[in-house]
Amino acid sequence: MLVDEGSRLVLGFLTKEFVVDRGNGPTLHYAVYVPPGYQSAEKWPVVLYLHGAGASGADGKAHLGDGLASVIRTEGSFPAIVVFPQCEDTEAPLLSRWRADSTDGQRALRILAA
Repeated sequence: MLVDEGSRLVLGFLTKEFVVDRGNGPTLHYAVYVPPGYQSAEKWPVVLYLHGAGASGADGKAHLGDGLASVIRTEGSFPAIVVFPQCEDTEAPLLSRWRADSTDGQRALRILAA
């Protein structure tokens, strides 16, 4: 469940951290969008949003400036939970960065599972 320190449900864009290798690896920044009306007792669709090459990096923010995040902000809501990992690899060929067998692809799937 997505809660803050006061144990109440938090909606909207949430900044999260994922620690690689059970605390021994780097910390990755990502975001999760939780829609208005979300109830943890109900099943909700989940979208794993993989941004374009221009948003790669490690700032935890560039990937939230356009694409689906921008649409959600403009529309005011979206009928699904959306997970926004950020691809940190800025050197690999563009079409291979999010491959399921790439480092960032594997991290995105681990973030989604978490």
